[in-house]
Amino acid sequence: MRITYKLLEKISSSISVNCGDVQIFTNHLLKAKNCKGLTYQQMATQLGVNKVWLTSILHGQNCCDIKLAGKICHLLDLPADLAIQLTTIPIRGNQFIENDPLVYRFNELVKVYGSSLRSIIHEEFGDGIMSAIDCKLNVSKTKESRILVTIDGKYLPYYKGS
Repeated sequence: MRITYKLLEKISSSISVNCGDVQIFTNHLLKAKNCKGLTYQQMATQLGVNKVWLTSILHGQNCCDIKLAGKICHLLDLPADLAIQLTTIPIRGNQFIENDPLVYRFNELVKVYGSSLRSIIHEEFGDGIMSAIDCKLNVSKTKESRILVTIDGKYLPYYKGS
């Protein structure tokens, strides 16, 4: 679907800077992205950021600084005053998506392999965790049309009281 001026004008005028519903704001961002015919990878490349992180911003699960927020609005031809919405610290975690088959499979993956991953991490790194805050995610497609998900997380040892 190619973007038209009238469609952009309609999308822009229907978004409020005081938009309290993250899902509605996300839907408008994604409509603008789709109307422009952009992929997440194209946007990330043009903005110079990680594709997964950018996608989480557009889905209301992360925030960014005002400079990047302005660039996102510019790239999507949205009013600059909407940039502030992208800088707001979100309430993370979407309870409504847990029934989505793909997300459910990720939950299943953690349930099946979680104890094994925990044991391996403890054996190789010691008593600690992998940060979900200081981590980099990437998703790519292999030559065999398989999904490759990479999690590059910082190891955080538990405090030992000294």
